[in-house]
Amino acid sequence: MKKLKLVFATLLFAGLFFTACKKTAETSVLEEPLSIEEATSISEEIVEAEATFEEAEFTANEELDVILNGPPPPGDCPTITKDQAQGVFPVTVTIDFGDNCVSPNGKTRSGKIIITLSAKPMTPGATKIMTFEDFVVDEKAIEGVRTWTNNGKDAQGRPSWTRTTTGAKITWPNGDMKSWGADHTVLQTAGFTTPLLKIDNEFEITGSRSVVRKDGSTFASVITAPLLKKHICPWIVSGVREVTRNGNTVTLDYGNGDCDKFGTVTMPDGSTKQIKLKKWRHH
Repeated sequence: MKKLKLVFATLLFAGLFFTACKKTAETSVLEEPLSIEEATSISEEIVEAEATFEEAEFTANEELDVILNGPPPPGDCPTITKDQAQGVFPVTVTIDFGDNCVSPNGKTRSGKIIITLSAKPMTPGATKIMTFEDFVVDEKAIEGVRTWTNNGKDAQGRPSWTRTTTGAKITWPNGDMKSWGADHTVLQTAGFTTPLLKIDNEFEITGSRSVVRKDGSTFASVITAPLLKKHICPWIVSGVREVTRNGNTVTLDYGNGDCDKFGTVTMPDGSTKQIKLKKWRHH
């Protein structure tokens, strides 16, 4: 019996921790196969958690752009302050939403987002660190640290960033929660020659993450075909990620490039199910 438990633990460890370069999808008679319902649920959880976190960052970046390029915007909320004079770095910017700050699109926010910049964002090597203090959006509490590091430009002049997320957690009003860590590379593939025009921006995202659910179960995901996010579309328009739990792997395909809200979950046996993607704004 001890030997049997050891085999199971080994397979569990191998299924949860893998890299984009070398992945295993071994299964065993000791492992319960994922049902299409559970695979769909896990995929939807990833999509919702990502969309919620990205929405918070998008909001922070909008406010950050304003204060870095001029005085704080008018209005009752949020209150934006910085600890350095204009153009001086490093600088810490605090975006305080108070207790009940409603955005133009109707989202209710409270708490603070704090951003520390080591230099101007487009400077090679510059870092941007974003943290949250009692931050809640539409009753979902958001925690964690996200760090962006500017990698400079490649031979084609395309800028890229390393994006690391640690201690991330979203807690829903009913007590459900998801926590995760992630390492991604974000490459700007279009719009980098027109920095003042955002409508033509496009980004490719690669990397992986590991997730822990409230019940303690874990799963991991790795992007096997870059996720493409266009500024003009609120959803990811293409790309593929693999989702693994207990050595069982399914794929989530975001589409063929069309701007629509649907993705497809594919099981190991080839069966599929369509899911709705959450809107994901990207700066």
